[in-house]
Amino acid sequence: MIFSPLKVFRGKGNVSFMNEKLGEIWYDLNLISEDVGFQRLPTLKAELGKYEETTVSLENPSKYEVKV
Repeated sequence: MIFSPLKVFRGKGNVSFMNEKLGEIWYDLNLISEDVGFQRLPTLKAELGKYEETTVSLENPSKYEVKV
């Protein structure tokens, strides 16, 4: 199982498993994701008419495309 929320979250959930011999097994889950803070980027400065760039790495823990 993977719990990978894209924002701060507190909530409850549950999961169940089926087994031919044991039957159905339920688990109640307390799901918590916490704020990881922020990363300060360097100040970018460029002369008038020129540009400056930097690379920002973002991790997407899901298999879905996310707009940021």
